[in-house]
Amino acid sequence: MSTGKKKIICAAVLVELLLIVILCVKYALSDHYSVIISADQMNPGAIAQYNERANVIEPIHLQTDPNNLLLLNAYAEGVKKGIYDITVHYKTEMQGNSVTIGKEEKPESSVNWLMETVLNDTIFLPHHFFDTDQEESHTFRIWTTDYVGELRIDVNYLTDGPFSVSTIEVRESSAVIRVAVMKLVVFFLILDFLYLYAVHCRKVWTAEKKGVIAALAGSVFLACIPLMVPNLWRGDDILFHVQRLTGLIEGLRAGQFPVRLQPNWWDGRGYDVSIFYGDAFLYLPAFLYLVGLTLQSSIQIFLAVLNGLTCLVMYFCTKRMMRGTWAAVTGAALYTLSLYRLVDLYYRFALGEAIAMTFVPLVLYGFWCVLSREATEQEKQYSPLIIALGLSGIIQSHVLTTEMVGLFILLTCLIFVRKVIQKNCFFRLLQALVLTILMNMWFLLPFLTSFMERGGTIYTTDGVKPFQHNGALPYELLEIFPNTGQDTPPKGIGLALLLTLILYASQNMGKFSQNTGTKCEGETGYREARSVRIFGRVLFGYALLATAACLRIIPYEFFQKRISVVNDLIGNLQFPWRFLVVVTVCACFLAALVQERWRRSGQIAAFWITAAVFCGLTLLSGLAFMQNICENAEVVEHYATEGVRPVYAYYDYLSENMVPSEVIDRPETSSEEVVLSEAMRTRKDFSFQVRSEAETEESVSLPLMYFPGYQAADESGNVLETVMGENGCIEVKISPHYAGSVTVAYQASTLYQGMDLLSLLVWMSILVIVVGKRFAAKYCGRLPERHGKAGL
Repeated sequence: MSTGKKKIICAAVLVELLLIVILCVKYALSDHYSVIISADQMNPGAIAQYNERANVIEPIHLQTDPNNLLLLNAYAEGVKKGIYDITVHYKTEMQGNSVTIGKEEKPESSVNWLMETVLNDTIFLPHHFFDTDQEESHTFRIWTTDYVGELRIDVNYLTDGPFSVSTIEVRESSAVIRVAVMKLVVFFLILDFLYLYAVHCRKVWTAEKKGVIAALAGSVFLACIPLMVPNLWRGDDILFHVQRLTGLIEGLRAGQFPVRLQPNWWDGRGYDVSIFYGDAFLYLPAFLYLVGLTLQSSIQIFLAVLNGLTCLVMYFCTKRMMRGTWAAVTGAALYTLSLYRLVDLYYRFALGEAIAMTFVPLVLYGFWCVLSREATEQEKQYSPLIIALGLSGIIQSHVLTTEMVGLFILLTCLIFVRKVIQKNCFFRLLQALVLTILMNMWFLLPFLTSFMERGGTIYTTDGVKPFQHNGALPYELLEIFPNTGQDTPPKGIGLALLLTLILYASQNMGKFSQNTGTKCEGETGYREARSVRIFGRVLFGYALLATAACLRIIPYEFFQKRISVVNDLIGNLQFPWRFLVVVTVCACFLAALVQERWRRSGQIAAFWITAAVFCGLTLLSGLAFMQNICENAEVVEHYATEGVRPVYAYYDYLSENMVPSEVIDRPETSSEEVVLSEAMRTRKDFSFQVRSEAETEESVSLPLMYFPGYQAADESGNVLETVMGENGCIEVKISPHYAGSVTVAYQASTLYQGMDLLSLLVWMSILVIVVGKRFAAKYCGRLPERHGKAGL
């Protein structure tokens, strides 16, 4: 690039930065919407009666008609498009009171909810546990996409204790400028890319490169079709994963990093789900939400990024292994739009498994680099890091996929045992194992120690985990246009991948099974190496083995009853059709191999016909499935974290004596000689005032689930003993004749914090080494070898 063009680019970047600064300054100097609604400006709902002087709703009305919803109405006028923070100042002793938001179109009408216009999630208000004069406040956020006019705020009284509201504040949120700056940065990046393409890349990029970019971008675009709506689709696991995301956000707000205990689960009782289910990739949507986007917009952007990353990873791995660009494009398109992956994203909303599928190709490519003679020296050198990156992505997203991939890694090592025990291969695999452990020690150590201490709860029948019963029937694997209205998820892999397996089998019976081939123009000659044939056959065998493993006819229960290790290993996978992950990955690589065989043998027409058939059938199944989702799936909307109330439904990582639904609702003492007052729960801690007149040590039970890491301290900083009480709640030991305040907060152990630091240092060291090598190769004239021998 010429010096003049570089100066233009630098000037453009400076102008863009200046515009961002001007936008921020303009926002800081402008007037912002703000209104305070006092108690005398609020109106009772049609059925609410309360003491106007004290603004206290009388509890007698709930006793008269417990099904009535008592409302207190407040109105904010002149609300325009934007983001607003609403703060409610109130007093209460009971949980369950809430706030809803709507748009009032006519003064005499009831609330007209416009879900696409403003937040209408129910916001549950925190509460004191005992009578106190201390007033509480709770702030939450709403998003408006157009002019609202008169905004209606309903405070819902749903309990049987005293409740009062003093003021409600509505003010424009500072998230407005953060979102505006983020959108402007994205716009500038797109503009800069188009400029670079017009003045530089357009002349440098070949027609093939432009076609590849268009094909990959088109695949990602098609995979994102269900995301192009202002809502989410209700998948089987969507509530669980939305709760995980909201818990991660609340944990970050509470000052945790990394988050291990999510404080909002189960009405604020807390849950250390992040120790057992990796949240590393959910930090992106969490960051977007904290910037100012709605919860569902953050999730949709994350899913779109995930589609793009999956496509790029598959393209990278396939191209490196096949040495063919368009074969890699076909493999990436088939994988991105594969039926099982789309089912994971949009029907099941199995977010963890969908993320893990992004990194499985990296593990396969890494093992190819180690075991194949056709890999370059550079690929062999980086193979431990490639395997470690792939396994890290799987570990940090889905433990069950980690277990399944681990089984196939062991099988691979057994198949290639003579190769594995060779010095170079053995030490590369050992390096990959050590790197994987060190890179993920911050997650693995808490996971393993917690699992050994507590174990995981998976519901069983007579000691046998119901694995075989959840298997697929043979005809279900052959479904081309799966029915999304059925009770169980679709289990087909699509017609394209079925045809791939058939074509590969037919090729293997012909000349490609021999160690010869024909020359084609521009090639030094095509001679399919023995390692390539073995590689293809192993993938084909894995695809058939994984397909069989999905079926209900496999006698899993017979072995589970007789071999406890088998019961533990396969029972934890829950569903045999999870093996479709392996089928999909292997079949997509085989599709690229089938195509590359046609090209290298000179059969160009067969090459393009195969590509067209594969992509056409994939689009046929994928688009039909996505259309079915968009037409029939139930719509859900989640705007703010406060609107997501975690339910008592997920017990997978609790011990048997921990029952969240039976944990007490408010603090209790073990003796009448211990008196509590002013108890309050926040994101960060639980505090209470206590006075003990007992002669012996007594205890206070709190409405918090007990997990290792909770620490109790008095006002002098002295540590108090905490133990697990009935149903898994926290019990704090109170010394005789103690009087004062006690604070209970979650704090990761020193050992866990040390592992966080160790993993961070490993990641930073890898980054410095890799970037340093690339920098030296580019500027010191030592360009690395990029292409290996002809073949795979």
